[in-house]
Amino acid sequence: MFFRSGYNIVSGTRAYEADRADTAWNQQMQEKQRQDSLTQQRYENEASERAYQDALKQQAFNNSVTSEKLNIAKGEWALKQSNAQAKASRAAGNAAAKSSGKASGSAAGTTGGTAGTNALKGTTLLRSRGKSDTSIANALQKEGYTTSEIAKILQQMNQ
Repeated sequence: MFFRSGYNIVSGTRAYEADRADTAWNQQMQEKQRQDSLTQQRYENEASERAYQDALKQQAFNNSVTSEKLNIAKGEWALKQSNAQAKASRAAGNAAAKSSGKASGSAAGTTGGTAGTNALKGTTLLRSRGKSDTSIANALQKEGYTTSEIAKILQQMNQ
């Protein structure tokens, strides 16, 4: 029996050692799985961080492009305003020049000067070509004469 109980001790020791080896192996596998899980999580976090940084860089680039487009549009708008102001200044200067010319022409027309006489000759020529008073008045208006000046010229022409 001693031999038999010795056999049980040896087999019990082997079973115990096998259980310990299995437990140790299971612990190693669990630790490896935990390390793999941490590595996977770190990779996912880094990928998310890269994607976030890329999105920020893309947004900064888009903002820069939009800002440049806005600056270009502002420059174009300023140029258009400048051109419009210059055109308005030229038109005002031309109107002032015509106005001073009309005033002298109007005065000359009433006193028998050359500007009024030229307008009267021009309207007489238009009348001889068969133009109506309306078309003559429109032509005089395009030349910068006022309504009252046109009425006086037509009145002189009809006398």
